[in-house]
Amino acid sequence: MPVHRRLKSRSPPLVTAKRLLEEAYDGIAAWKRGWIDSAPTAWHPLLDPNSPPPGFQLPRKLRVTLNRVRTGHGRCGANLTKWGFSTNPACDCGASLQTTEHITFDCPSRAFGGTREDFLRATPEAVLWLEQLDVRL
Repeated sequence: MPVHRRLKSRSPPLVTAKRLLEEAYDGIAAWKRGWIDSAPTAWHPLLDPNSPPPGFQLPRKLRVTLNRVRTGHGRCGANLTKWGFSTNPACDCGASLQTTEHITFDCPSRAFGGTREDFLRATPEAVLWLEQLDVRL
């Protein structure tokens, strides 16, 4: 479409940038407020951009697994089937669907005995369970 026929933006980026500078906009404070307002209370310890989350000091492989449990997005039967890497979404314990949630809290042969908050806080018990887990999430 020719330039002269395009609609003008109601909020051009340059105008927005000037306004934010004039208001002394604090992006980090706005980000924190947005997260605090929308995130579950248990996640609040993870939301400080000025300090690393619990478990950050762990070896990368373990930290990745910890974050997969925290978010519920791991390499489990259900996801591997969804992504086309497997044809069987079932768990070897007999459950019809192997999800990260199932492995972590419901599987009779693998379930962690603690709570979700143990993973958010990276407690020694949660880290030990991740180290001993026989499937790679």
